[in-house]
Formats: sequence, C-alpha cells, structure tokens
Amino acid sequence: MKLLFRETNLILYKKFNNTVTTKDYLKWANTLAESDVESDTLYMILSMSTNESLFVFEEYYDKALYELGISIPGFEECARTYLYFLCKEIINGTRNNFDIVRDIFRVIVELNHPVDLSIWMNLDEDIDRIIYDDKYYKPNETEVRDQILVEAKKFIAFQEAEDIS
Repeated sequence: MKLLFRETNLILYKKFNNTVTTKDYLKWANTLAESDVESDTLYMILSMSTNESLFVFEEYYDKALYELGISIPGFEECARTYLYFLCKEIINGTRNNFDIVRDIFRVIVELNHPVDLSIWMNLDEDIDRIIYDDKYYKPNETEVRDQILVEAKKFIAFQEAEDIS
C-alpha cells in the first residue's frame, strides 16, 4: 500500500512543479493496476493514449484519487517522496549520480534547506569543486561518488523505517 502513496506523491510533486506528463499518469495507473488496485477511473486512464490531452489525464487522475480515498498531502511530503525516487535512481545506477545530486539540490532549495538534508548540499558543493576544478580544494571524485551512494542508502532506509512506524 505504501507503493500506492509513493507513486501518487510523485505525480503530485510533478503537478506542483508543472512537470507532470501523460506518460507519468500512465505509469502511475499501471503501477497501481499491477498492485491489484481497482477503480473504474484507473481503467479509463490505462485505456488512454499518451497523445491525449494532459488536462483529460488530470481530470481522471483527480477522480481516481477521490474513488480510492486518497487525500492530497502537502508539498513537503511529495517533495521528499521525489527525493526517495531520486535516491533509488542512485542505488540502481540509472543515471549519472552527479546529475541526480543536482536534482536533489533543486528539491532541497524548494524545501528551504531543511537541516536533515544538508549533507546533499555539501555533496553538491563537492561536485562543483570537482567539475570546476577548485584550485584550493578538490575532493576525490571516487570518494564523493561513494558518499553519494551511502547517503542515498541512508535516505531510503530512513524513509522505509518511517513507513513501518
């Protein structure tokens, strides 16, 4: 059931930032259907094409949330869910870790720099120093990449531990 909320929060985060796509809605609906979530509106979304209007997808998405009894959480919860998915990308190695840390940095700025995420600000700064060849202090790239992986695993473990409690 936590997958349902994570996937939903991811869509909501993208909606907050006006970056959601029709593919996102289809992926969301497919993930829920694979998890045996049933809703007439969910099936409507699954029958749609990516070429359909984004507004139509949003209308059906909102209706599906209502049918499934899902309330809309605040921006911070949705943003932290997006961070969860970014950390999963780091662990799975689906993109360059430095690019993912840049995305994490942007989310942290949106959240007004919460203290518990400050390590990511430091990692972003280390990446800048590596890329732009800081003459005074240039961190070891391998160590930074290793630290990124460690921090991603910590973030995932913390999020999943909160799901249990």
